Amino acid sequence: MQMTEPLATTLAAVAPVILLVGVVDLDLRYRVVRDAMNRPFEPILSALANLPNEPSREDIEGLRQRVSALHDPSRRRLRVPWSALAMAVVWGLIVMALALTEVLCLVWLGTPKPKPALEARWALVGIISVSAGMAWVVLVPVLRILNAPMAPYTKFVLEMNRLAQRLPSQPSQREDA
Repeated sequence: MQMTEPLATTLAAVAPVILLVGVVDLDLRYRVVRDAMNRPFEPILSALANLPNEPSREDIEGLRQRVSALHDPSRRRLRVPWSALAMAVVWGLIVMALALTEVLCLVWLGTPKPKPALEARWALVGIISVSAGMAWVVLVPVLRILNAPMAPYTKFVLEMNRLAQRLPSQPSQREDA
């Protein structure tokens, strides 16, 4: 494999497009994670915001009771959106590789006589990073579409399990003897 002008030009043109898609998707992942992590604290922060400037002892005690009810560890667990975090890490790595590809290709195109020892490595880095970026751009939406029918069912099962844990245990069978 060898870095050629058409390859370097193509990589330098395609990498920023995929890079832009990656940055936009990273921003989406950031919002998903941020919103998921903020959601459990919204009622508590709202209660704190509604506290008067000079609260009475009763106001503070009422706030403590509301916060305790809202933030009961046995009742509510903080759910970290691990899939969104993992996708953000993968996108981050691909974005860094694409940025490196862009710089390497521009340097190669701008150098009158590139060093032959680096040409094959630069071409390989460029081809791998652009291929990974293109694969990610195609695969992520496909996986989202495939997961879409399962999302409501998964939520239903999780809610049913949560309700089952709250209900008192019922005898499984009555013995008639």
